Amino acid sequence: MFSAYTTARGEAAGAFSPVQRWLFNLWSGVDVFFVLSGFLIGRILLGNLARTGRIGWASFLVRRSLRIFPAYYVVLAAALLVVAPHAPRAFAFLFETRDFGALRAAAWPAFLYVANYWTPPGAPSPMSWAWSLCIEEHFYLVLPPLLWLFVRGRGRAAHAAVLALGLLGPFAARAAVFAADPGSSVRAVYFQSHFRFDELFAGVAVAYAHVHFPDALRRLVARAGLWLPAAGAGAIASVWAFGSPHAGGAFRLLFQFPLLAFGTAALVAHVLHATSPVSRALAARALAPIARVSYGMYLVHPYVLFAWMSGPFSAMFRAPRMGPWVAALAAACALASWALAAAMFVALERPLLDLGARLAARVDRRRLAASPT
Repeated sequence: MFSAYTTARGEAAGAFSPVQRWLFNLWSGVDVFFVLSGFLIGRILLGNLARTGRIGWASFLVRRSLRIFPAYYVVLAAALLVVAPHAPRAFAFLFETRDFGALRAAAWPAFLYVANYWTPPGAPSPMSWAWSLCIEEHFYLVLPPLLWLFVRGRGRAAHAAVLALGLLGPFAARAAVFAADPGSSVRAVYFQSHFRFDELFAGVAVAYAHVHFPDALRRLVARAGLWLPAAGAGAIASVWAFGSPHAGGAFRLLFQFPLLAFGTAALVAHVLHATSPVSRALAARALAPIARVSYGMYLVHPYVLFAWMSGPFSAMFRAPRMGPWVAALAAACALASWALAAAMFVALERPLLDLGARLAARVDRRRLAASPT
């Protein structure tokens, strides 16, 4: 949201600064997040299968529901009941409308996690960036039954089949769109889950190797050395140089998402099994306070951004040099978003995470008690 809006305004003003060019590449952060999420969720479920022969689906859904739903619905309700009615002009770009009635009528797909299919780009929405959260929720529903069917008690051929389905299926779907219309914009394949699951399954593939073949993965990472993170960084850099969430072409529709997935997966594997300046930097404790509240920052940062731009930074688009303004706005947005997300984490998320852990443990105990011995 930040990169898209400031870049669009910079282009319109003819002031596309180097800072904006760098910030624009932050659009790829959601792709990095998909791979990380695929790895973390895949490791939990595959680890459960390896240890117990069960997915632990009920306890998994309890934990994820209390992790995701409450904060999301609190922010979504605040957007509709507080933000939109009191600042319609300042948030017209964010909501894609100044008509509160139209916004309220268009809100239901966001509440049902189907906005990435039902709400087209540019249509009114109280949280247009939540398309990526919709993809996450669909992944949570799809992955457990896939693993139960293809991994539990199956051989390696079945394991390879489910990973191939997750990695190649979305690529094939994007290729079909490109073959039907080579002039298609990348937006035609950007938001829907079935076009984007390959990045999540790249993380699952690393998790699978980590759970089932840890020694082989460790040896591979050791042999590759720093070439592995270098290759990963190179793949990401190629997308920064030639990719975009806009326009079209074969590279953008077909290859930029696998490259981002490979780049992130390579870095994850390196951090898991290597000791190097790269792994130490990416695993630094200083990043923990940001990681802990990153979900809240994802939810609130666009509202913070537009609040800043309608207030202290309202003059930035009239400035002769936008670069310093954009850098200051990025810092202010990050700090304020972190503070707001941290408060929400302490007041809402942390207690519910603890509740989810207790409820999940209770579900597991009941399942074990009901299981035949």
